[in-house]
Amino acid sequence: MRCNDDLASGGSDCRLKTTGRTRLTLCLIGLATGSFAVPAFAQSPVPIESIASIEELTLEVNEQVARLEKGLAMEANYADQKSKGIAQSFGLLACVGQGLAEHANSKDSKINGPALRDAALKFTAKTSTYADAQAALEGVKQVVAGNVTGEHAQLHPWNKLIRMHPMMEEFNGRSSEILKVLKKPRGKPEEISPAVAWGLLSIAMKVDTHEVKNPEDLPKWNAWSDEFRDSTIKLAEAIRAKDKDAGRAAFDKASETCDACHEVFHKE
Repeated sequence: MRCNDDLASGGSDCRLKTTGRTRLTLCLIGLATGSFAVPAFAQSPVPIESIASIEELTLEVNEQVARLEKGLAMEANYADQKSKGIAQSFGLLACVGQGLAEHANSKDSKINGPALRDAALKFTAKTSTYADAQAALEGVKQVVAGNVTGEHAQLHPWNKLIRMHPMMEEFNGRSSEILKVLKKPRGKPEEISPAVAWGLLSIAMKVDTHEVKNPEDLPKWNAWSDEFRDSTIKLAEAIRAKDKDAGRAAFDKASETCDACHEVFHKE
Protein backbone atom coordinates (compact mmCIF):
# COMPACT_ATOMS: atom_id res chain seq x y z
CA MET A 1 0.00 0.00 0.00
CA ARG A 2 1.46 3.33 -1.00
CA CYS A 3 0.98 6.55 0.88
CA ASN A 4 -1.00 8.34 -1.81
CA ASP A 5 -3.71 5.84 -0.94
CA ASP A 6 -3.05 5.36 2.76
CA LEU A 7 -1.47 8.19 4.74
CA ALA A 8 0.45 7.04 7.73
CA SER A 9 1.79 9.73 10.01
CA GLY A 10 1.06 12.99 11.76
CA GLY A 11 1.67 15.22 14.75
CA SER A 12 4.41 17.51 15.97
CA ASP A 13 6.83 18.20 18.78
CA CYS A 14 5.49 18.45 22.29
CA ARG A 15 5.21 21.98 23.63
CA LEU A 16 4.23 22.62 27.22
CA LYS A 17 1.93 25.59 27.74
CA THR A 18 0.86 26.59 31.23
CA THR A 19 -0.93 29.82 30.32
CA GLY A 20 -4.35 29.63 28.67
CA ARG A 21 -4.11 25.88 28.11
CA THR A 22 -4.43 22.91 30.35
CA ARG A 23 -1.11 21.52 31.45
CA LEU A 24 0.35 18.76 29.31
CA THR A 25 0.25 15.37 31.02
CA LEU A 26 2.20 12.29 30.18
CA CYS A 27 1.30 8.66 30.62
CA LEU A 28 3.29 5.57 29.77
CA ILE A 29 1.37 3.16 27.60
CA GLY A 30 2.23 -0.53 27.58
CA LEU A 31 1.51 -1.41 23.98
CA ALA A 32 -0.35 -4.68 23.61
CA THR A 33 1.29 -5.39 20.29
CA GLY A 34 4.64 -5.93 21.95
CA SER A 35 6.28 -2.66 20.99
CA PHE A 36 8.07 -0.66 23.67
CA ALA A 37 6.38 1.76 26.05
CA VAL A 38 6.59 5.39 24.96
CA PRO A 39 5.11 8.63 26.34
CA ALA A 40 1.56 9.30 25.12
CA PHE A 41 0.23 12.81 25.41
CA ALA A 42 -3.13 13.30 27.08
CA GLN A 43 -3.20 16.73 25.47
CA SER A 44 -2.54 17.55 21.84
CA PRO A 45 1.15 18.30 21.23
CA VAL A 46 0.11 21.29 19.10
CA PRO A 47 -2.59 23.93 19.61
CA ILE A 48 -5.86 22.76 18.08
CA GLU A 49 -6.54 26.27 16.82
CA SER A 50 -3.54 25.90 14.50
CA ILE A 51 -5.47 23.13 12.75
CA ALA A 52 -9.06 24.37 12.69
CA SER A 53 -11.46 26.99 13.95
CA ILE A 54 -14.46 26.18 16.13
CA GLU A 55 -16.69 26.70 13.11
CA GLU A 56 -14.67 24.25 11.01
CA LEU A 57 -14.74 21.63 13.76
CA THR A 58 -18.49 22.06 14.10
CA LEU A 59 -18.90 21.59 10.36
CA GLU A 60 -16.97 18.32 10.58
CA VAL A 61 -19.23 17.12 13.39
CA ASN A 62 -22.31 17.74 11.28
CA GLU A 63 -20.76 15.95 8.31
CA GLN A 64 -19.93 12.87 10.35
CA VAL A 65 -23.38 12.75 11.92
CA ALA A 66 -24.89 12.83 8.44
CA ARG A 67 -22.56 10.03 7.34
CA LEU A 68 -23.57 7.90 10.31
CA GLU A 69 -27.27 8.50 9.74
CA LYS A 70 -26.82 7.22 6.21
CA GLY A 71 -24.55 4.34 7.23
CA LEU A 72 -26.91 3.15 9.94
CA ALA A 73 -30.08 3.54 7.90
CA MET A 74 -30.35 -0.21 7.21
CA GLU A 75 -29.29 -3.01 9.54
CA ALA A 76 -28.50 -5.24 6.55
CA ASN A 77 -25.40 -3.15 5.80
CA TYR A 78 -24.12 -2.99 9.37
CA ALA A 79 -21.96 -6.11 9.47
CA ASP A 80 -20.00 -4.97 6.44
CA GLN A 81 -19.68 -1.32 7.44
CA LYS A 82 -19.17 -1.37 11.20
CA SER A 83 -15.39 -1.78 10.92
CA LYS A 84 -15.19 0.58 7.95
CA GLY A 85 -17.13 3.79 7.44
CA ILE A 86 -19.03 3.57 10.72
CA ALA A 87 -15.87 3.08 12.77
CA GLN A 88 -14.20 5.89 10.82
CA SER A 89 -16.98 8.36 11.59
CA PHE A 90 -17.25 7.54 15.28
CA GLY A 91 -13.45 7.65 15.62
CA LEU A 92 -13.23 10.99 13.86
CA LEU A 93 -16.05 12.37 16.01
CA ALA A 94 -14.08 11.36 19.09
CA CYS A 95 -11.08 13.26 17.72
CA VAL A 96 -13.19 16.31 16.92
CA GLY A 97 -14.68 16.19 20.40
CA GLN A 98 -11.23 16.19 21.95
CA GLY A 99 -10.22 18.97 19.60
CA LEU A 100 -13.15 21.07 20.78
CA ALA A 101 -12.24 20.29 24.39
CA GLU A 102 -8.71 21.61 23.97
CA HIS A 103 -9.38 24.49 21.58
CA ALA A 104 -8.39 27.93 22.88
CA ASN A 105 -11.86 29.17 21.89
CA SER A 106 -13.77 26.21 23.28
CA LYS A 107 -16.14 28.53 25.16
CA ASP A 108 -17.43 29.71 21.79
CA SER A 109 -18.51 26.21 20.82
CA LYS A 110 -22.16 25.23 21.13
CA ILE A 111 -21.03 21.60 21.28
CA ASN A 112 -19.55 20.21 24.48
CA GLY A 113 -16.32 18.64 23.25
CA PRO A 114 -15.64 16.17 26.09
CA ALA A 115 -19.26 14.97 26.01
CA LEU A 116 -19.09 14.52 22.24
CA ARG A 117 -15.89 12.51 22.57
CA ASP A 118 -17.36 10.23 25.23
CA ALA A 119 -20.57 9.73 23.26
CA ALA A 120 -18.61 8.73 20.15
CA LEU A 121 -16.44 6.35 22.17
CA LYS A 122 -19.54 4.38 23.16
CA PHE A 123 -19.18 2.68 19.79
CA THR A 124 -16.68 -0.17 19.48
CA ALA A 125 -16.38 -1.96 16.16
CA LYS A 126 -15.49 -5.28 17.79
CA THR A 127 -18.43 -5.51 20.16
CA SER A 128 -21.12 -2.96 19.29
CA THR A 129 -24.33 -4.38 17.86
CA TYR A 130 -26.48 -2.48 15.39
CA ALA A 131 -28.63 -1.32 18.31
CA ASP A 132 -25.50 -0.23 20.18
CA ALA A 133 -24.34 1.80 17.18
CA GLN A 134 -27.74 3.46 16.86
CA ALA A 135 -27.67 4.29 20.56
CA ALA A 136 -24.18 5.76 20.24
CA LEU A 137 -25.31 7.93 17.33
CA GLU A 138 -28.33 9.10 19.30
CA GLY A 139 -25.99 10.01 22.15
CA VAL A 140 -23.85 12.04 19.76
CA LYS A 141 -26.92 13.82 18.39
CA GLN A 142 -28.10 14.65 21.90
CA VAL A 143 -24.74 16.28 22.66
CA VAL A 144 -24.86 18.24 19.40
CA ALA A 145 -28.34 19.43 20.38
CA GLY A 146 -26.96 20.68 23.70
CA ASN A 147 -28.38 17.93 25.90
CA VAL A 148 -25.40 16.96 28.05
CA THR A 149 -25.58 14.89 31.22
CA GLY A 150 -22.91 13.59 33.57
CA GLU A 151 -19.30 14.64 33.97
CA HIS A 152 -16.74 14.46 31.18
CA ALA A 153 -13.01 14.93 31.69
CA GLN A 154 -11.35 17.57 29.53
CA LEU A 155 -8.27 15.51 28.73
CA HIS A 156 -8.12 12.12 27.07
CA PRO A 157 -5.17 10.30 25.42
CA TRP A 158 -5.24 10.95 21.69
CA ASN A 159 -4.09 7.42 20.91
CA LYS A 160 -7.26 6.10 22.54
CA LEU A 161 -9.70 7.94 20.28
CA ILE A 162 -9.51 6.00 17.01
CA ARG A 163 -7.88 2.74 16.01
CA MET A 164 -5.18 2.56 13.37
CA HIS A 165 -7.14 0.84 10.60
CA PRO A 166 -10.15 3.19 10.47
CA MET A 167 -7.76 6.12 10.84
CA MET A 168 -5.82 5.00 7.78
CA GLU A 169 -9.01 4.43 5.81
CA GLU A 170 -10.23 7.92 6.70
CA PHE A 171 -6.93 9.41 5.50
CA ASN A 172 -7.42 7.51 2.26
CA GLY A 173 -11.04 8.51 1.77
CA ARG A 174 -10.48 12.18 2.44
CA SER A 175 -7.51 12.37 0.06
CA SER A 176 -9.81 12.09 -2.96
CA GLU A 177 -11.97 14.89 -1.54
CA ILE A 178 -8.91 17.09 -1.15
CA LEU A 179 -7.79 16.50 -4.72
CA LYS A 180 -11.26 17.39 -5.96
CA VAL A 181 -11.22 20.65 -3.99
CA LEU A 182 -7.74 21.53 -5.23
CA LYS A 183 -8.90 21.53 -8.85
CA LYS A 184 -10.67 24.82 -8.17
CA PRO A 185 -10.80 25.89 -4.51
CA ARG A 186 -13.47 28.48 -3.82
CA GLY A 187 -12.75 29.02 -0.14
CA LYS A 188 -16.09 27.59 0.96
CA PRO A 189 -16.17 26.32 4.58
CA GLU A 190 -17.03 22.76 3.57
CA GLU A 191 -13.94 22.59 1.36
CA ILE A 192 -11.74 22.80 4.45
CA SER A 193 -13.27 19.70 6.10
CA PRO A 194 -11.03 16.98 4.61
CA ALA A 195 -7.87 18.93 5.46
CA VAL A 196 -9.19 19.50 8.98
CA ALA A 197 -9.83 15.77 9.31
CA TRP A 198 -6.25 15.07 8.22
CA GLY A 199 -4.94 17.53 10.79
CA LEU A 200 -6.93 16.09 13.68
CA LEU A 201 -6.05 12.52 12.79
CA SER A 202 -2.39 13.49 12.54
CA ILE A 203 -2.45 14.20 16.28
CA ALA A 204 -3.78 10.72 17.03
CA MET A 205 -1.23 9.24 14.63
CA LYS A 206 1.63 11.03 16.37
CA VAL A 207 1.15 9.08 19.58
CA ASP A 208 -0.05 5.77 18.13
CA THR A 209 3.41 4.26 17.84
CA HIS A 210 2.59 0.56 17.76
CA GLU A 211 4.14 0.29 14.30
CA VAL A 212 7.47 1.33 15.85
CA LYS A 213 8.98 -1.97 16.91
CA ASN A 214 12.53 -0.68 17.42
CA PRO A 215 13.11 2.19 19.89
CA GLU A 216 15.87 3.48 17.62
CA ASP A 217 13.26 4.15 14.91
CA LEU A 218 11.15 6.45 17.07
CA PRO A 219 12.98 9.63 15.92
CA LYS A 220 12.10 8.72 12.33
CA TRP A 221 8.44 8.30 13.24
CA ASN A 222 8.43 11.62 15.06
CA ALA A 223 10.18 13.47 12.23
CA TRP A 224 7.80 12.16 9.58
CA SER A 225 4.87 12.86 11.86
CA ASP A 226 5.99 16.46 12.23
CA GLU A 227 6.40 16.85 8.47
CA PHE A 228 2.96 15.46 7.79
CA ARG A 229 1.29 17.62 10.44
CA ASP A 230 2.96 20.73 9.03
CA SER A 231 1.76 19.80 5.54
CA THR A 232 -1.86 19.40 6.68
CA ILE A 233 -1.81 22.86 8.24
CA LYS A 234 -0.33 24.41 5.07
CA LEU A 235 -2.90 22.51 3.01
CA ALA A 236 -5.81 23.92 5.01
CA GLU A 237 -4.33 27.42 4.83
CA ALA A 238 -4.01 27.16 1.05
CA ILE A 239 -7.61 25.98 0.63
CA ARG A 240 -8.84 28.86 2.77
CA ALA A 241 -6.83 31.24 0.58
CA LYS A 242 -8.10 29.55 -2.62
CA ASP A 243 -4.47 28.90 -3.61
CA LYS A 244 -4.58 25.62 -5.51
CA ASP A 245 -0.85 25.61 -6.30
CA ALA A 246 0.19 25.96 -2.66
CA GLY A 247 -2.46 23.44 -1.73
CA ARG A 248 -1.21 20.90 -4.23
CA ALA A 249 2.37 21.43 -3.04
CA ALA A 250 1.30 20.75 0.55
CA PHE A 251 -0.70 17.69 -0.50
CA ASP A 252 2.25 16.30 -2.47
CA LYS A 253 4.60 16.90 0.45
CA ALA A 254 2.26 15.00 2.77
CA SER A 255 2.14 12.11 0.30
CA GLU A 256 5.93 12.05 -0.05
CA THR A 257 6.26 11.95 3.72
CA CYS A 258 3.90 9.03 3.92
CA ASP A 259 5.73 7.13 1.20
CA ALA A 260 8.95 7.53 3.17
CA CYS A 261 7.21 6.41 6.35
CA HIS A 262 5.77 3.32 4.70
CA GLU A 263 9.21 2.28 3.51
CA VAL A 264 10.16 1.74 7.16
CA PHE A 265 6.86 1.15 8.96
CA HIS A 266 3.89 -0.97 7.96
CA LYS A 267 5.35 -2.26 4.71
CA GLU A 268 2.89 -3.99 2.35
